[in-house]
Amino acid sequence: MKKLTKATVTATAALGAMFAASADAEASSNQARNRCSDAITILRSNPTQQDMTKEIEPMEAANFLRHFNQVVEGWNRADGQLKQIQKGELESGASDLADCNAEITKWRTYITVMKPKLVAALELAKKVEPFLAEVKAHENAVRRFVPVALKPDADVFEGLKAPQVKALLDELAEVEKSCVKLPDAGQIAPVESRDDTRFYRRPANWCYVAVHRTELATQASANRRHFVEGYGAHWMALPAALQNYSPERPVLEPWLGMIAIEPEPFLAKLRATAAAWHQDLGLTPLPSATDTSGVEAQIKALQDKIDQVAPQVAGPTATAHSAAIEAMARAALVKIFPQARVRQTAMVSPDWTITKNAVGIPTDRFRSGRIVFKQPKAKWCEERDFSYVESYAGGGRYQSSSTAQILGGTKFFACK
Repeated sequence: MKKLTKATVTATAALGAMFAASADAEASSNQARNRCSDAITILRSNPTQQDMTKEIEPMEAANFLRHFNQVVEGWNRADGQLKQIQKGELESGASDLADCNAEITKWRTYITVMKPKLVAALELAKKVEPFLAEVKAHENAVRRFVPVALKPDADVFEGLKAPQVKALLDELAEVEKSCVKLPDAGQIAPVESRDDTRFYRRPANWCYVAVHRTELATQASANRRHFVEGYGAHWMALPAALQNYSPERPVLEPWLGMIAIEPEPFLAKLRATAAAWHQDLGLTPLPSATDTSGVEAQIKALQDKIDQVAPQVAGPTATAHSAAIEAMARAALVKIFPQARVRQTAMVSPDWTITKNAVGIPTDRFRSGRIVFKQPKAKWCEERDFSYVESYAGGGRYQSSSTAQILGGTKFFACK
């Protein structure tokens, strides 16, 4: 059998001796046994066979060519031994030649199966470098989508806006144009690899992402965590609140308090935000994309925890007052919660706190207070801090302000 070369793949020589029937089916000759033993030794010294069910990667074609030529060389040497056996004796059915026949069949099959795969890989290898050079400019787009091709639950659109994703999809459309020159473009799904360089030298990985870009974008959009205007990162804040909120740490982010009191406005905006994202990209959302059941379960758990913690939280103890500042605090709260009923206000201290710069000159003065209120749909009263600030006008004078600022987190406790 001749070796294969990159330039041409020669026809494979006969893969074994031509066997004729033998009258002796019980035992073989010493000549047959010795030659078979030598042939087995040669064949078993061949390189380890590779997986015959897989295609040969174009980038591996040169290495596999060397492997295959070693195999062919071993086969030819073994075949030289087998040709010394009397014609027909190998097919006699002699039991002491069974291992020999098994080894011959094993390597004959391997050569027969792998030869056309190698021919195809060598041919395709000629197209790899031109392809990679042609699509190099779109590598970032491919890299953005690859994780969701490998793991369907990957969130690959974090931090991106819809126009940016549309631009990436346009780039992948350009990659697909280059893929049409390759066989089976987009048919082979990528497999995770520790070797990043080798992974991105496989055209099949590029083409799968490019051809399946809409499907991958739809899946990635279902995984995307959407910000809702007026609320925080609920996917982080809700689990953190469930873990940390307690009678010893009874303060919640105000927007978490809003969600706990009245979840539906938030949930409706969350669904609408997800729907708008898909509409902007021209995608049909998966059912999971607008499914808020997981978030709803977290909100319900937070509501339950508030019901456990609130009865153990003490109300405000401040007793100082400033009628003018407290009136401004009430007005500021009503702007945030128009239907809230203010139950109590008080100042933390009867004195001003003066802020000075590095050289000791006043910059402003402020007073802080607490306001207690109850919203119509709330089960518990809430306490929030407020602050009133006057900037320094010089000469010992301060510029008065017309507003107070509602600050800090919200604390639920039993109304009195």
